Amino acid sequence: VEHSANGNSFLPIGRVGANTTNRYSFTDNNPQSGTNYYRLKIIDKDGKFTYSKVVSVQLTFDRLPLTVAPNPARDIVIVKGNHIASVQVVDNMGRVIKTALLKDATNPTLSVWSLPAGVYHLRVQSTNGEVSMVGFVKE
Repeated sequence: VEHSANGNSFLPIGRVGANTTNRYSFTDNNPQSGTNYYRLKIIDKDGKFTYSKVVSVQLTFDRLPLTVAPNPARDIVIVKGNHIASVQVVDNMGRVIKTALLKDATNPTLSVWSLPAGVYHLRVQSTNGEVSMVGFVKE
């Protein structure tokens, strides 16, 4: 199974072995928001291969609920969500204590061991620009 974001440059994303039922399935665990292109590279026993026709799938990701764990935290927090571009740790006075810039993360881990005990908020910006806040307690 091959995937492309532009319909021209394909990369393999998995293999599905032949079977006697002729029923096959494959799940792309890292699709992109927008148009995804897929094709099959069908390989014979002698090593010769052909490609299937290209199919496109349009995906729009719904945001997963944003959570933080563990809460309360001691050393690290894991921000549970998808397509995260940046995370800021903000104190109760609204001051940005720490910033982590990410490309397109799912469930990033942040070190919080150096923070004093207290209540904090994470300001999380997604890759599409949406901003969400979630609180946590540092022990």
